[in-house]
Amino acid sequence: MKQEWYINHIFGDPVEDYKKQSGHWIVCNFETNMGWPDNDLIIETEGKQLLILGLGPERNKLPAIGYLLQEDENIKDIRFFLNQLLSRLTWATGSHFRFEGYTGGSFPIRTINNKAYTVGTYGFQISYLPQNLNQEALLALALFRDGQSLYNIHEGYSFLSFYKIINLVKKTGKQQKSWVKKNINRLNATHQKRINEIQNDGTAIDEYLYESCRCAVAHAGIDPTINPDNPEDSIRLQKDLPIIRALSKVMIKDHYNIQTRSDVYNDHLYELAGFKEIINDSILDKIKNNELVSRRELEWDTRISIRLWCDKRYNLLEGLNVKTKKINEGIVELQAYSDDNLFSIPVYLDFNQERLYIDYENPRLPKPLNKIATNHIIIWKTFFQELICNGIIEVWKTDEQYLLGRKDPLEPINVAIDKTCEVLSSQIEELEKIRDSYI
Repeated sequence: MKQEWYINHIFGDPVEDYKKQSGHWIVCNFETNMGWPDNDLIIETEGKQLLILGLGPERNKLPAIGYLLQEDENIKDIRFFLNQLLSRLTWATGSHFRFEGYTGGSFPIRTINNKAYTVGTYGFQISYLPQNLNQEALLALALFRDGQSLYNIHEGYSFLSFYKIINLVKKTGKQQKSWVKKNINRLNATHQKRINEIQNDGTAIDEYLYESCRCAVAHAGIDPTINPDNPEDSIRLQKDLPIIRALSKVMIKDHYNIQTRSDVYNDHLYELAGFKEIINDSILDKIKNNELVSRRELEWDTRISIRLWCDKRYNLLEGLNVKTKKINEGIVELQAYSDDNLFSIPVYLDFNQERLYIDYENPRLPKPLNKIATNHIIIWKTFFQELICNGIIEVWKTDEQYLLGRKDPLEPINVAIDKTCEVLSSQIEELEKIRDSYI
């Protein structure tokens, strides 16, 4: 089971198998300033497997997303879905996604282009994507994508697209100006500098955005009218675009309850979301309220697996037993341990701060006295080596393949990564020799 707050990524052989399937492929080609992978992968969202088509070794194709049409689906609906996916990606990543056209056929055929930006496959991750939205909310995101795509191409149309999001909710000019007036102070200091410039001329900001920007772009023959030949009009709109974009984000967040990427990061609810779903609500309330909860009340009938993102598994960390060690001030201290009890690691669930902590600096490891114990140490050092290279810890409910929580990429402080990895590699090599010497 995969939660809505987790976007599953699939790499390797399953991707190649999916690409080889013959049928009716629909491929959405676009230009984006988001880093795009070299290699293909699959993401899963809203019950669909989507083929993220990488740029390949020649890097001569546009970024694209492919989908194999199912028997009960039609082209129009899937194209609509893929367009909406671009809008959701725009919102979730802050990048622009400028639609270039559809291709396809019996296999996922692409559009040729030599000006694509790339990153390595494992540097590509969609950690957040708004899902299961109603049609009006999706329309708001579509308008936001339109505004973002035109941001450095056509200031006037970009402004109008962002403003339409306010218009979508507030139907009349009077309502729009009233809303702007109430919410303008919520923008940050960078926006306030431009707002002050406008207001210092004696112009109310709500009137200015409506009359001198929105109406001046949408209509001609009125005063003022945006003149495409007048560079001063372009410069003015360039200064005003950040304001209307920020206001459109406020409207989307408030009215449609869609979080931004920074909201998701700041709230970090994904760290404990799965744990909260399997703990009894009444017990969870007592923990948060710092009421007395016995360890017996919080017994665990499940095993957990500690992995790194991209489904990196380590035998030692699969199917660990769990027991509650302590519950105090909203924090549950767990001990995760192997069946042979040679390895254990503390896990902390801080329900007050919505934080998950894996104490990877203080695991209990056996001494290398036999083959099994030595192999445990090798696996742990391998995991630790990959973790400190910006690894992303995930905790899964083993039997049901259910994600309990995940962390952000680890950013070690005061650690010489290259040197540490070199030392760990040397230690692993020596331990492997010791392990192999046991009969």
